Amino acid sequence: MTTTLSDDLLFHLESQYKYQIIGSVDLDWLVTQPRNTLFKLFRKWHKAVYEPHDRIVLYSRHTPSQEILTYIQQCGSQVDISNFFILICSPKINIKDLDHVRINYSTDESIFSTVDINFSDQIPMPDVNPFLRLPDNFCFAPWAHLEISSLGEFKPCCVYKESVKKSDGIPYNINVDTISEIYNSKYLQNLRQEFLNGNQPVNCSHCWLIERHNGTSYRQRIPAYLGLEAQCLQIEHDSIGNLISLDIKLGNLCNFKCRICAPVNSSRIAEERLAHFNSSIDLKTLNKNGRWVENQNIWKMLETLGDQLINIDFYGGEPFLIKQHDTFLDFLILKQQTHKIRLHYNSNGSVYPKHLLDKWRQFRKIDIAFSIDNIGKKFELERGGDWNMVENNLDNFLKSKLSNMTLSIFPTVNIQNVYYIDQIIEWFETKSFDTLIFNLLEQPSFLSIMAMTQPLSELVLDKLNQIPQDKLIKYSIDSIIKLIKQHQSSSNTIDQLANYMLKLDDIRKQKFNESHPEITNIIYKGK
Repeated sequence: MTTTLSDDLLFHLESQYKYQIIGSVDLDWLVTQPRNTLFKLFRKWHKAVYEPHDRIVLYSRHTPSQEILTYIQQCGSQVDISNFFILICSPKINIKDLDHVRINYSTDESIFSTVDINFSDQIPMPDVNPFLRLPDNFCFAPWAHLEISSLGEFKPCCVYKESVKKSDGIPYNINVDTISEIYNSKYLQNLRQEFLNGNQPVNCSHCWLIERHNGTSYRQRIPAYLGLEAQCLQIEHDSIGNLISLDIKLGNLCNFKCRICAPVNSSRIAEERLAHFNSSIDLKTLNKNGRWVENQNIWKMLETLGDQLINIDFYGGEPFLIKQHDTFLDFLILKQQTHKIRLHYNSNGSVYPKHLLDKWRQFRKIDIAFSIDNIGKKFELERGGDWNMVENNLDNFLKSKLSNMTLSIFPTVNIQNVYYIDQIIEWFETKSFDTLIFNLLEQPSFLSIMAMTQPLSELVLDKLNQIPQDKLIKYSIDSIIKLIKQHQSSSNTIDQLANYMLKLDDIRKQKFNESHPEITNIIYKGK
């Protein structure tokens, strides 16, 4: 068929093929537009149930390239539209190209529907937007997300290595700078450009490390957290309208003294460091900056983002101890924005906030990850809380679990607990939590599993290799094993760890060697 106008084409499709056209778009125009254009159109045309003759029509005067077909495939998959209902009309469509795209970029068994069309009004091949297909290393965080640390500084995400800085090297701070200034900073503009160029920014090393060892990184998890809204970002432009997610560290108020923790995240650790270590902590400044959550003007600034937020992560300290969190939820409920917002929490399990259940019911999704690094006496030594109380709280969460709620166990793997991972798995499988996700500790470096000496690595590897193969894969323990095999450290690092643990034992009147005897036989050797 030869046609000149889309109306002629649509009439032909409806009369000749009996298709019911849900929507149509000119591909020659579309590929010159911002990347999010087709995602938005597909979302507009999405139906819960399509009839057999329903079609979404994409037509072009030129045969679509594999790159463009892949872009269409990704859009359809994200919006949950089967290939069967997407009809591509163009000259000389290559079925092999369609099948290649389906095999490599889709789980859909169907390939796109097609009709060969020749247009009488030919136009030159358009210049295609180069960002229709994003680089393999791409991360949405610098566009969509900001972390506000317990001290009021900013990062593009929680695992990024440094704070967002001004041209003079001083970090931005929420106590003196606006969200708009930070989002539009030269620092973040440069980071976004690095991702658009397909680079691996050096301060994103945590994600690259995880991915090299077959783990799932934060970068790879972000699209699931943000859903279709991530694909609808206008990445070609630095617009604060793209900011749809916040990670809010609600100060350092905490009731635990975790041995892997730092003063910026725990008020009790800060007090201990000042009292017993040769610490350079400026507690006055730490407390001043850490109390940004008490500044109502800052919360009013955050409230201006209320209409566009779809994800908020709350960390602490312990987030359920901080009253400003409750007040912010009340604001979101008042704004009637809760239906589109996912709330995520990292909690130590010491608080069961029953009063929040009615508020949480009103949100799109509630995701709570509990930082349970070990169980029983080992938990009590590593985290500093009462295990029976924490386990009772966790059971209460499970009993009162809401239909929109996901409850996860999120251990931070470090030298203290890596030998006992099998016990964590065994305990987890007696409960009805949704997921068990092992996170890797990097700082303090002497507690990282990458700092283990050869004797300690061999002890741990022998234990981990006894875990059944199906569980090694299910819980990604195989990636931890791979990481240990590739990294070993010197005795100086293990001496630093031993001295640190012995000092905490003395201060806290605890005995690391009694709760963790297998590993302390090596760590404390010669002490």
